Amino acid sequence: MSLGRNERLRLRTLDTSDLALRVRWLNDPEVNRYLSYELPITLDGTLEWFRRVQQDPNREELTICHDGEPIGFCGFLAIDRRAKKAEHHLFIGSRAHRGCGLGQIAYRELVAWGFERLGLNRIYGYQHVDNFAAQRTTHRAGWTREGLLREDGVYHGIASDRYLISMLRSEWAGGHRESR
Repeated sequence: MSLGRNERLRLRTLDTSDLALRVRWLNDPEVNRYLSYELPITLDGTLEWFRRVQQDPNREELTICHDGEPIGFCGFLAIDRRAKKAEHHLFIGSRAHRGCGLGQIAYRELVAWGFERLGLNRIYGYQHVDNFAAQRTTHRAGWTREGLLREDGVYHGIASDRYLISMLRSEWAGGHRESR
């Protein structure tokens, strides 16, 4: 189900028909460069992961669609309903849809989903310090860089620095939602 903010880009709940595409994109070196998945990702492993995720009340997985076709995936993990916060993740898997502003729109839609549907107050995430494209996208979408976490992530076996980023409901309500 979409929140209907953008006629061409919508989020919907992840379903089994999306999993083969998710596997293909997560195994793409351009996509997984800044992700901490153990590779290769398999369809069997992803089906097992999907069954676990469906039972996890602290997780919500979504598919990013443009003109009705999946172009990426996003969602929330570590949803803390008492503290009203969650970690986010997002990637555009379709090479044809990278670098044309859809990531920024997807971030805005994801934030709206978190604040409106999940009742969150804070959405946070982590970015590899060398992931300049993601940094530009979240900056343009109104996210705040809170700080540097030194050697906080392991990417392909190497300890790496990450930025902690966030968006608060008050920031979003104070103007970022109008910029959609």
